[in-house]
Amino acid sequence: MTFSSFSKFLPLYRACRGKCPSCGKADLFYRYLKPYQTCNHCGQDYECLNADDGPAWLCIVIIGHIIIPLAILVQKYTYLSLWIQITAAIFVSAISVILLLPYAKGVFMGAIWMTKNDNEKKNIL
Repeated sequence: MTFSSFSKFLPLYRACRGKCPSCGKADLFYRYLKPYQTCNHCGQDYECLNADDGPAWLCIVIIGHIIIPLAILVQKYTYLSLWIQITAAIFVSAISVILLLPYAKGVFMGAIWMTKNDNEKKNIL
């Protein structure tokens, strides 16, 4: 992968790390999932980067593809009671979602920023 092809995905990488997709310097979130209104470094407006339910959907897809096979393997190869299996699956799923959700929201905000035109990207308050 050349640098020019990587640079196309640089805003996505920056936002996944929780940084501004435009400059990569300032933080994207000031609380767990609450983004700043504008970038403190470059002034990029984040109001147009509304991820809605996309991050939750992405977490469900990723974690579901991990938890379901694990649940099947545990059911097949162990003799744990069903309530212990269900409790463990809920616990692991909840912790996984809590850990993955900020990254998923960053990915969606970066992808939305990448699809905006230049006039919308420069919308500074």
